[in-house]
Parts: sequence; structure tokens; C-alpha cells
Amino acid sequence: MKLMLLDGPWPFARTLAARNDVELVYLGAQGIVDALVTTGCRCQPIVFQSRAKIDLASIQLVRRTIVEQRPDLIHAFAGRPLANVVLATLGMRDAPPIVSF
Repeated sequence: MKLMLLDGPWPFARTLAARNDVELVYLGAQGIVDALVTTGCRCQPIVFQSRAKIDLASIQLVRRTIVEQRPDLIHAFAGRPLANVVLATLGMRDAPPIVSF
């Protein structure tokens, strides 16, 4: 299963990446991405910083990542990432399911 995780806590991302049945694409803040890289996390980290609830640059980054990576599921942890994901998937024919915490 290919999972896209937005702004999740890094221990949760490390736990998911350690599973053999999960291929993780992580979008998050620079500090968390650096922590994942330095700990040797088996995931694809991408720097994601939303400056507002509706941030066109973030929406474009999320949409481009969805198109390139084709995740089976998207998990957004907070309001801003969730808003960006929902707007990024508008109009997509094969949009992956979105879950939030």
C-alpha cells in the first residue's frame, strides 16, 4: 500500500515506514523531514509548508505529488493540510481516499 502522510508526527511516520507492506510518501516541515532523513527512515520525504489554510503553492505541490506518486490513501493530520489535500484533489477522476485525524 502506498500511503501519503501530510504533517504527521515523525515517530508515527517512522513506525509506518518500518512496515514492509507500506510505501510512505511524507510531506511535512523541514525539521521533521531532516529528522526522518538522519534516522534513515525508509520513506520519501518532501518538504511541505502551508502558510495559510488556502495556499496555492502548497495545493499545487500536493496535487503534483499525488499525480506523480499515485498513493492509495492520503492521511492529513491537521486542518491546513486537510484543506490543501481536498482542494488539490478537486476534479481528479481517480482521487485517492482522504482520511484525517
